[in-house]
Amino acid sequence: MGQSAASGNSRGSGGLIFSNEEVKVLRDTLDVGEDVPEATVSLSAFLARFPLHLRPLVQPLFFRLAREPTGRDGARWWQRSGGGPPAGSPTSMMKSEEEVSAPWPLLLAGLSECMREGLNWNILLEAWVGNEDLSRCEVDKKFLAATHLAASLCFWCGNPNQSPGPGLPGGVTASAVSLLLAGPVIDPLETVISALCRDDVRSHAGAKQRAIEVLNRLESAAPCLPMAVGPRLAQALLKQPSIEPPLAASRILDRGLAFLLRGTSRALYEGSWELAYTDWPDGGSLSRLSKNLANHRGVAVVLVRACSAESEVLGAVIDGLQDTAGGVTGNTGSYLIALWPTLETFRCTGKGKQFAYLNSTNKKQPRGMGFGGDHTGFRMWFSPELTQVQVSQTDLTYVTGPLLPHTSSCTISRMEVWVVSPPSPQPRM
Repeated sequence: MGQSAASGNSRGSGGLIFSNEEVKVLRDTLDVGEDVPEATVSLSAFLARFPLHLRPLVQPLFFRLAREPTGRDGARWWQRSGGGPPAGSPTSMMKSEEEVSAPWPLLLAGLSECMREGLNWNILLEAWVGNEDLSRCEVDKKFLAATHLAASLCFWCGNPNQSPGPGLPGGVTASAVSLLLAGPVIDPLETVISALCRDDVRSHAGAKQRAIEVLNRLESAAPCLPMAVGPRLAQALLKQPSIEPPLAASRILDRGLAFLLRGTSRALYEGSWELAYTDWPDGGSLSRLSKNLANHRGVAVVLVRACSAESEVLGAVIDGLQDTAGGVTGNTGSYLIALWPTLETFRCTGKGKQFAYLNSTNKKQPRGMGFGGDHTGFRMWFSPELTQVQVSQTDLTYVTGPLLPHTSSCTISRMEVWVVSPPSPQPRM
């Protein structure tokens, strides 16, 4: 008896494999008659499992997952040899007059890697960019478009029960590019694209270096957004239950900003969120903040919205933030964040250990809350009344960069502190 495709090819790069029952479900879902190496999966059968707004976004992923696996740590697209698209890419496969299809064993292996280990920005961008030789101008244009599309795919996968409004196929709005320059942001997807996809072509590097810069920014700012894709594929193809993140009762975060914030770290993406402190309806109180944090254990997410024309959103993510009456709290997993209007994360440098400072009682030390810097000048400092924030661009603890785009201080319009606890153990998919 011949070897089945599943027994020989369903392993991802980490050695994980679908169960026999899962392979049967996938065969039924994708209309695969026999589990043999010669079997194929039609593009139409794959797309039929997704709602209309997702089909244009998952189509390039179909071809990418059906290619020979390179491994999560394999060569990136600009590092590979060859001048044209790889075999199995949209460019090569779409030329056939027959119905477009992909080899079942390769697609099975790609799905296994995607659902078990998750995707990353390199794999997602490669689905649209490919490994063609591009000029510098082509890199800027193509990468901007690819980043928009990849971010849209992540957003709709991470919000499976949401859908775009009429006239917005795939969730890519007509105003997405112009929104990078000006205009109010209302739609959650537009929020994600505007904050994540910068159109500031300031680098004079060549095409290959520019590609690296774009990818490095995405992997640094929001490394976990692609984690949304695997569970959505499992829902559509393995008939797994939908996982819709709850839209918390926040007066700072809309659905788009919440999705971006969760994408900045695995702890935030996978954890359970609880609102520990707000400045409404009773105004700011350092002692109340300190008391509330004493009753919580987990990663603290401090957020403020500035009272300004741009309504900037900034804050800090601190593991174990507590009132130490003048001592240091937090660890190397802590980071500062500028969430809006442009997403930036400022992670630990390893050179300093002034992660966080919270003091509501010790009058011999500065009263207030600070991050980075030292007692003589914090990178981010909250006044004892929690009405003002002062920031600087550099310190030893966190990576250099602006927390506020045009100023070094702001009045707080809204303030919230969330505590994120680790997720409960989940059964194997």
